[in-house]
Amino acid sequence: MKKWVAIWALAFAVAACSDDSDVFYTARYDVAQVVVKVTLPPLEDSQDSDISALVSQDVLEKAPVQSGGSYLLEYMRYDGGTLTVRAAADTAPVVGEFDKQPGASALTFRYDGTETEYAIKSYTDEDSGIAYVMFTADLTAYYQALYPDENIVEVKRMELTSTPQ
Repeated sequence: MKKWVAIWALAFAVAACSDDSDVFYTARYDVAQVVVKVTLPPLEDSQDSDISALVSQDVLEKAPVQSGGSYLLEYMRYDGGTLTVRAAADTAPVVGEFDKQPGASALTFRYDGTETEYAIKSYTDEDSGIAYVMFTADLTAYYQALYPDENIVEVKRMELTSTPQ
């Protein structure tokens, strides 16, 4: 009888610990700067194109998070959970979800009707020498479709955070 009571107690404890509402890990990424990289084919001497500036401006205007904004990731499962996004420091938060496989160098954010995949990379601060987390979104296909005659090679938005690597 004692054996069955112990088994039931253990089963109850396991069930109580598996509550999906528990956050078991939280990571916050404050965005310090948003940088855009536009790569075009080499220009001929007689060719003049301002598409790079136009695309860069558009990417910055459409960036989901500006300098001072943040991402808060609350791991509810081993591979993701709740995402809270602040577009800027003084804006209301938007809640969504994220997925990230353990050990992967990419994650996906879904919120406000959008889905964005980010590569997780790092950058090193020149002054301190400290490596910080950087989220990189590849926007190449979108801008190639938007400007099909411009021969855009690559467009990336890099969100430099103040979170150490």
